[in-house]
Amino acid sequence: MTGGRSPGRYNLHRLGWTAFEDLCMQIMRVVLGEVATRFRPGPDGGRDGWFQGVATGRLVTESTLSGAFVVQCKHTSSTHEPLDVSDLRKEFEKVKKIALASPCHYVLMTNRQVSAQAEARIRQFFESLPGVGRCLVLSETWIEDTIDAHPRLLRLVPRLYGIGDLSQIVAFVMQEQTRAVLDDLAAPLRTFVPTDSYRRAEKALHDHGFVVLVGPPASGKSAIAANLCMVSIAQDANVRVLRIEHAEQFKSTWSPSDSNTIYWVDDVFGETTLDEERLREWSAAIEKVEAARRRKARILFCTRDYILASAERKLKRSKLEIINDARVRVDVAKLSEMERDAILYNHIKEGDIAREQKRALKKHLSALARLRSFSPELARRLGNKRFHSGLRHELKELEAFFERPVQHFRDVIHGLSRSETAALAVCLHSGNALPDPVSEGEAIDAVLEAYGVSIHEIRESLEALEGSLVKRARQATSQTWQLHHPSMLEALQEELAARSAKLTLYLQSADLHTVLRDTTTLPPSPESRMVFVPDAAYDHLVLRLHRASARSIEGIAGYLADKASSAFLRAVDAVGASLIDRALAVVPYPEGTDVAASLAARLSLEEGLFHGHRQSIVRSTLQEAASDTGWCGFLDEDELREALPGFNEEFIAEEAESGFASIERIYEWYREGASTVGHVDNAVDAIESHCRRLRNEISKSAFPPNRVDQLQADVNALRDNMSQRLAERRFEIEENDERRAEYNADEWKERYYEERYELEQSIFADVDE
Repeated sequence: MTGGRSPGRYNLHRLGWTAFEDLCMQIMRVVLGEVATRFRPGPDGGRDGWFQGVATGRLVTESTLSGAFVVQCKHTSSTHEPLDVSDLRKEFEKVKKIALASPCHYVLMTNRQVSAQAEARIRQFFESLPGVGRCLVLSETWIEDTIDAHPRLLRLVPRLYGIGDLSQIVAFVMQEQTRAVLDDLAAPLRTFVPTDSYRRAEKALHDHGFVVLVGPPASGKSAIAANLCMVSIAQDANVRVLRIEHAEQFKSTWSPSDSNTIYWVDDVFGETTLDEERLREWSAAIEKVEAARRRKARILFCTRDYILASAERKLKRSKLEIINDARVRVDVAKLSEMERDAILYNHIKEGDIAREQKRALKKHLSALARLRSFSPELARRLGNKRFHSGLRHELKELEAFFERPVQHFRDVIHGLSRSETAALAVCLHSGNALPDPVSEGEAIDAVLEAYGVSIHEIRESLEALEGSLVKRARQATSQTWQLHHPSMLEALQEELAARSAKLTLYLQSADLHTVLRDTTTLPPSPESRMVFVPDAAYDHLVLRLHRASARSIEGIAGYLADKASSAFLRAVDAVGASLIDRALAVVPYPEGTDVAASLAARLSLEEGLFHGHRQSIVRSTLQEAASDTGWCGFLDEDELREALPGFNEEFIAEEAESGFASIERIYEWYREGASTVGHVDNAVDAIESHCRRLRNEISKSAFPPNRVDQLQADVNALRDNMSQRLAERRFEIEENDERRAEYNADEWKERYYEERYELEQSIFADVDE
């Protein structure tokens, strides 16, 4: 025993046989060495793993052993099922053949209880075979004590925290707040599978104090982060975890003397779309993040892949290289077939659906795990009874469950009670961060009125939905209710927008980016999925736009330029001229949208809305863009020629006078972010487009023909010079990529490469037991 703690504390019977084998192989790698290996797919012939060499660790303290080792795992789902010789007849025959061909030691690992008398009989039984040196029977108690003696095993197989007895596993003295966070994180561990991505993330956090988890929605980024935090807290009572959103929170809480804090930043650059304000904040704080991890603080960033791709175009090269460092960036989306099977198995096995439902699903699970749309979050939903209302267990419908998750969640909403739907709407209306306990306020009142429910019903519904549709998220000193996953936000917003009775609530509460993306005040075409906002609802949308923060002004400008009716533009202007003025002052940049020019062209069509003051704003905005980054996309806006008479002519004359300085500026803008081959190729295309605009404008100018030819030749010469410099940068990046690939192969795979295998027996065989 270890510290007088009782056996069975890890509940190994709940692992499932494949997860138990994985645990045994992790133990053997610690005990026998890193080269202990699992066998490849196919019949195991009585062998789950093997090792050749001299044993280390605990086996050496018991008996110095060397040579070949054959490892056999025997798992049971029963809590009290002892093991004796009579249970090993088949193994006996298999080992007999193996040992005759190649002498070996036989290691039997089991979660069954083995008495001293049974252990002696089993040893004598196998050691009587020709070729078998020693037989070691490693039962439940030995396995649990070995886990205790090697804490890293719990980091490699963190699910043990989720199914085990925390009061037995975790240190008894622990701060109450830390224990609360631990309890909060422990529940998802019951279904967690330690994938290759998880183990690479654990290595990055252990070796470098920093990891960036990247992947599409529902790919398991937050689950990996939660488990990394969980095992750190459980193994060291002094560790604290702070879940934060903004860089300012990091700056205000980090101290150079603090080496015990893990900063977990979910959706670091935005939740469902790129958040420009967050990007600027974290870009400015990257150096402080680097300083913190050099002083032993640990930082976890999570971000969706498409959001990071957008952010990469706007981050400086030096800061981008910190994020994209091969040693700390982990792309979590790639799952092996075995990992997919294990994830789906755990969620169905541990799910709260009925046994009959599990049995009906069983024959389809292998096919579902192979779908391109498979994700850990959708596997979780399939194991939850909330998502089975109206779901037929037929392959075609189950495939649609994975391939169209937003639509299926809308169907789930239809089956909820009014108070439950209202509870979800309250989370949405509160920015998906509803303070718990729920108290009265403006956000709550709007939902209560729309759904005709009480705040007491909202509170009860949140409790009932916890774990399926909503979750509690604990921060350092507070906790909030949130929808369980961002894809649910999207579905709920679609549902509200589709109902006229809830349109006002949608305009008030949905994410503003979503409102700007999915609505229009212009009559939509019959095939359009846009939500039409009639004039009766203008007041709500106009008020929302005027109250928006500065980071939303670019999106608002685009909406006013492309989706605003004449009546809506005048309604916006009537409430206050400042919003349109600020929208016209949005300075464009390469890769962005020239919303100031587009809005100016749109306003010029409305009598009285594009007066002299606004013309002056637009002139200053476009001049600032050209002098800052060289951007001149406004030259493609034909309507702007009439809106700003003479502006294009003045611009091209100044460019000719300066020797086309904008080309050098735009090259510098792209060079700063050119950290990949794709970025370099994009820069070449952008410079070509920029020079095309200049040549077109020169051809329309009043310059004499010979001057036109000379200026266009000057533009082409500058373009060729920039392209050559970018070609040199491309070659440099390709060399670095080759070195990085070598690092990945030699460093990560050397330590954590695992042979993946699949036995003839399906992992889903006992999923309904």
